[in-house]
Amino acid sequence: MKKIFFFSLIFLIFIYGCRQQKQVSKRYYVIETPAKENLVLKDSLTTINKYCEVVPVVIFPAFASHKIALRGNTHEIEYFGNHEWATRPSDNLTTIIVNFFDRYKVFKGADTRYWRVIPDYRFETTIYQLEIIDDKDGFLAHLNLEFRLVDINKDKTILKHTADRYQPLDKRKINYFAEAISEMFYNELYNVSKKITTIKE
Repeated sequence: MKKIFFFSLIFLIFIYGCRQQKQVSKRYYVIETPAKENLVLKDSLTTINKYCEVVPVVIFPAFASHKIALRGNTHEIEYFGNHEWATRPSDNLTTIIVNFFDRYKVFKGADTRYWRVIPDYRFETTIYQLEIIDDKDGFLAHLNLEFRLVDINKDKTILKHTADRYQPLDKRKINYFAEAISEMFYNELYNVSKKITTIKE
């Protein structure tokens, strides 16, 4: 009887140990203003003397959640089990836009909502793809987006900027992917801002 109890105890300890080893902690990632942002801005930006409402970034549903998408085939994606966005990408990207416009004075004022001022423009962003591509040579960061500047008084899009960018990652690490997306988005935000500041008021 003692032997049976002893071997049962050893078996239970073994099973418990195996279960503990299989548990892998999740890692969370953020899209944020690049650390090398000063390298992105080659030319200074002039200010448009108008107010702009920044609409929350719209991301196509397959890429909009906390899950990080990995594309293996042309029409097939899967999601990482232990790697996720810390917050929904749309929240971070919207904040980046507002902070960029404010920091570099692209407009007289830019915010997601106004109470006392009627904005002149509306800035809209659509993300069509935000994913890792599993290429034979390694991982690629893929960002496909469109920016639109709408004249609110005329209810007309007066400027459109699209970009479909790929960036090879140095290593197969999700942190490099988050960094690449941050840099590509910031670069395109700078590019569209240069176009905005050429608009004649």
